[in-house]
Amino acid sequence: MNLKAGVQELLEQVRTYNVFAHEEGEYGDDDGEPRDREKIIQHQRYATRLYVILFIVAFYVLIVATVMNPQTRLITVSNITPTLFDHLRSNYPQDLSCPCSTISVPYEAFVSSIVSLDPVCTSIFTSRQWIEALYLINASAYLMPDFRATANSQFELLAALCSFSNDTIYQNMNDIENNQLVSVELLSEDQVQPQVNLAIEVIRANSQIQVPSIIQFLQITTQSNGFVSALNTASHIVIHVANNQYIIEFGPQYVTDSSDTCVTNSRNFPAGFYSNSYLDAAGMFYAVYGADQDDDLPNASAIVSGFLGGCYPLDALLESTLDCLYDGSCFKALLKYFPALNQTNLNWTTSVLPSSQKNVSVNDRLSNVFIDQWLTQINYSRYVAECAPSICTYTITDRTNFSYTIGLLLSLYGGLTILLRLIAWSVVNVASKIKIRLTNINNEPINFVARILLFLTLLLFNSLNSQVVTISVSDPSFTTYNHLQTLYPTTLTCSCSNMVIPYSTFANLTPTFHQVCSSGFITDDVISLFSSISYAMLYTDWRYQAFSQFGLLSKLCKIANSTIGDAVDRFNMRSFVTSNLLTEIDFSTQLDTIFTQFNQSTATDYRSLVDLVLLVTQVDQPFVGQRLGQDTIQNAQPIFGSLAGFLFNNNLTYINSTFLSASPYDIVTNVQCICAANPNCLQQLAFYEYHWFYDDVYLVSAYTAPGLVLSCSAVVSLLSSTLECFYSDSDCLSMLLYYTGFDPNL
Repeated sequence: MNLKAGVQELLEQVRTYNVFAHEEGEYGDDDGEPRDREKIIQHQRYATRLYVILFIVAFYVLIVATVMNPQTRLITVSNITPTLFDHLRSNYPQDLSCPCSTISVPYEAFVSSIVSLDPVCTSIFTSRQWIEALYLINASAYLMPDFRATANSQFELLAALCSFSNDTIYQNMNDIENNQLVSVELLSEDQVQPQVNLAIEVIRANSQIQVPSIIQFLQITTQSNGFVSALNTASHIVIHVANNQYIIEFGPQYVTDSSDTCVTNSRNFPAGFYSNSYLDAAGMFYAVYGADQDDDLPNASAIVSGFLGGCYPLDALLESTLDCLYDGSCFKALLKYFPALNQTNLNWTTSVLPSSQKNVSVNDRLSNVFIDQWLTQINYSRYVAECAPSICTYTITDRTNFSYTIGLLLSLYGGLTILLRLIAWSVVNVASKIKIRLTNINNEPINFVARILLFLTLLLFNSLNSQVVTISVSDPSFTTYNHLQTLYPTTLTCSCSNMVIPYSTFANLTPTFHQVCSSGFITDDVISLFSSISYAMLYTDWRYQAFSQFGLLSKLCKIANSTIGDAVDRFNMRSFVTSNLLTEIDFSTQLDTIFTQFNQSTATDYRSLVDLVLLVTQVDQPFVGQRLGQDTIQNAQPIFGSLAGFLFNNNLTYINSTFLSASPYDIVTNVQCICAANPNCLQQLAFYEYHWFYDDVYLVSAYTAPGLVLSCSAVVSLLSSTLECFYSDSDCLSMLLYYTGFDPNL
């Protein structure tokens, strides 16, 4: 009986359980209307039961959510060191973030480079003592392949190339130090190393292209202009007396037994020491008939291994491998032919070069800017110090433990109790009032409508009230980004996970060259035809200048092709830096600006190279040898002025002569120009015909070629010409084919 009574009492306690017993007035509600006490207690019990149900459900949901869901915590670490950063990065590679206090760190703060030059550049062979010991006052009397003719000049050039390369390396070092490593986040050592290596490689590649390009352009302009060397290698000048008259032998050096000369074919031969010179008949035979066959070259008493002799000392040096300098017995043999070497204090044993660069041409060494070894070292600790991250943060995820769950529930209990009691009582109270209002709705229509209007007003107010919400989208696709950009053009922000993007990944540069560079006029066959018709022509006849101009144009096209190709390669090695994803319009605008700057800088570099050569030509005013032989044509300009011989004991000791200017006549004033003062002077080119008057032969201008001019040098002549005569719709083209005798189908 006691158990039954106990159960009944428990059920009665549950039925009459009321948590709202002291919260409402007993005789009225908030509307001031009297209410029955029994109804109030009944409503309180209904609210209590609803409250208990809501409380049980809410606590169950909270317990399940707390226990089942993992806990994410943000961990902050200070006093960052390289060791600590490596440890954190290995453990938390995805979530670790270490913002730099300085996002741009100069390379000079943490990068050091050790550069060693080619051993030949630091050897005795580029010293003034060695170079001056190779000087011979009569060097021009020796044959072109004779080492005595060009030894001093070649080593002078070698020393100059080493000095130029050393200056270039020094400039590269400054460029590297001034470079910046840009990063918002602290990078790991294996991330820093590739970026630094790439930046250094770009700077090195730039110099490895520019330096050989300058030398190559000098070679081209030297040969195209036919500059005369004082060494008698490209052109020979021999003056001798016969029948009490001065006889001048002056012409381009022949390099084969055919008509090839240094003007048409800059050829090199193995350097050696020859018993013949221009002072004897054998030397003159070589100069006039060339050296294509073995019996054309006199026998050499000794060969200087790895060295060449040719039309121009620079061309010969670039193809030389300098093998003699790696062989002590070889350069000791030079003592016999260069007596001044015996007066130097050289240690022949220590002067021998190490064999690491043996059999490597000077041109290949120059392509590498005479660098033997380049070592780059990174001080990662200094980089971390310069980046100076104050903190590093990362997140960890844990299962919720029991104590945390209890603490969370206890902290939520008070607020949850108040909220649930308010909800339960409000629901019961509202339900009761709705029931009463439905009963009296016919009696109070206006009050009901007013409440509905008030509710709609509040709803409208809430809908008009704006609220800023940040929405995150992970790993958006290109389509998703475009859609979001359309919807939220002003507020959309997409941070890049990779701030540095190589241009080669999204840009493709394809240059289109001028059509003249792919025309038939610059082919080897056509240029050879121009060479065959250039003899016995007046120097103002276009046919005389065609070989030089089109040969130069062909080489300029080749240099332009290689220059632009190298520039594109260097551009692809560079990177596009941005922290946020750009819109397609902004991206295109920035790229257009970058491409415009790239085009302008490439054209400026190429033009600067041309201007440099033009300046040197204007200042030095070298004698141009391509106009040799023009004395044979009537009314042409003579090369030599008066000759004066000096005799001692009836023997000719030396002869003084002067070179006359062969500069053009101004196209407007017809006054002969002074090229040193007016290097851009122009004279119209034409096609000339022979006319006979009794026994005299005259050259008469038959057709003036439009757009074709002659200037002080072959380079200026070509650059000042418009080439309008060579287009298919030009009337001049048919005249050109007629006077040259070319087949129009070529």
